[in-house]
Order: sequence, then C-alpha cells, then structure tokens
Amino acid sequence: SSALSEGGRIGLADVLGSSVDAGGDVRRASRGLARRAIAALMRVPAANLCDAAQYEAMLASAGFVDVTVEPATERVVGGFARFAARHARSSFDSPPDRPGWSWSSVARAGAALSAAFRHGQLEYVFVSARKRHSPRDAAHT
Repeated sequence: SSALSEGGRIGLADVLGSSVDAGGDVRRASRGLARRAIAALMRVPAANLCDAAQYEAMLASAGFVDVTVEPATERVVGGFARFAARHARSSFDSPPDRPGWSWSSVARAGAALSAAFRHGQLEYVFVSARKRHSPRDAAHT
C-alpha cells in the first residue's frame, strides 16, 4: 500500500536544475560542473538536476497528474537574503541565548545562497500534483 491514496494531492518545495541555457559548449560545461558542485554542497539529489519539464515527467511516470511546478527562487531565496541583510543592520545582531550566532553571519549565508542559485543555475520551486486514481486519468498524462 502507498502512503498517498488514489486521488490524493501533494504539495512540496524542491530545488531543481534551471532550464536557463548558459550559451556555448565550454560555458555550458563549466556551469554544469558548478551546478553539480553547489548541489552536492547543498545535498540536492542528482535526480533533481533536471529542469521543470523533466521533473513533471518524472512525477507523471510515478503516477501523478495535474502536476504544476512554479518557480519561486526569487521569492524564497532572494526574500531570505533580503530579510537577513535587513536584520544584520539592526541592533539585534547577537542574541544573548545564541553565542556566536549573528544576523550578520545569516546575511552572509543568505547572500552566498542567493549567488549559488544565480550562478549555479539552480531553481527553487513549489510543486503540486494529484495521484492518478482512474484509468481515465492515465490517458491525460
């Protein structure tokens, strides 16, 4: 038996490879290497180094229909980086209950994460889908 009932819906956030073309074989190869290195550091599974269309196809082959993959990199990663940078400039930089922690270090991590997504061609996405529940659904995948 599966964890998701037929007709059940899933919603998740994930990290994928971007469909942006780097242009040129050498440049594309170096960007691909950077993408794989950054993904490995972030523990992104190798299977996720695909674009949204390939991800949708993987979900369809796993029995899902009505798959949507919505880009959210700027809202999530960019938003986090801006939030952390704003707090780094505040007077609440080092909470007494967290020695060694500071908004400045979080801001640096946010900026690095944002750059990794921009330069590594990774994309943060929101995904929704419904598990196929009838032979009629199978014809629509």
